[in-house]
Amino acid sequence: MKTTVLLAALAFGTVLSAFGQKEKKDDVYPAPVPENKERFVPASGKALDESGGFKIVNYELIWQKVFDTGASKESIEHYFRRAGIFKQVETAPAELRGFLSAFDAKGAEFSNILTPYTRSTLFSAFALVDFKEGHYRVTVKKIMIMNYYEKNNAKISYAEFAFKNNQYELKPSFLRNEAKVMDEVLTRMFSFNTTENDNW
Repeated sequence: MKTTVLLAALAFGTVLSAFGQKEKKDDVYPAPVPENKERFVPASGKALDESGGFKIVNYELIWQKVFDTGASKESIEHYFRRAGIFKQVETAPAELRGFLSAFDAKGAEFSNILTPYTRSTLFSAFALVDFKEGHYRVTVKKIMIMNYYEKNNAKISYAEFAFKNNQYELKPSFLRNEAKVMDEVLTRMFSFNTTENDNW
């Protein structure tokens, strides 16, 4: 009899202990993360840092902007060709792509002291223009400073002056100065009686 009572007490105690552990586990289990909660995403097709049209995507510096327009793709393409914006261009039903003609920052307001890499400098770059009804998006990448080394005319990547060492962020000094100048230059270059926005 005593043995039966003892076994029953032990079994009951085990049940209570297991129940208590479950309650404790439920208390500390993390609550679901809301669907709209922002999370950090590594640089794999996702912009990590951006300002003034500049962003880092897949460890590459790009400039991107969307323009609203009532003009047709044909009209915009004709304008870009006539203006000599592209050195060479390939066309597709919904896009243009190609290397840009050498360009500079003349006409943009900037300080020679604060923007030394933009002063009296020629740039080269590759551009992609995507078209949708009512607007188009310009993506510029592979931006190179053409005459940074005056002795041998060697090119140097513009990203070298934009990136922090970790290649995940843009330098604050670049965002304050160089980025604003280049944003003005590229926006003016690709504007076609348009209104710029961030929607695509």
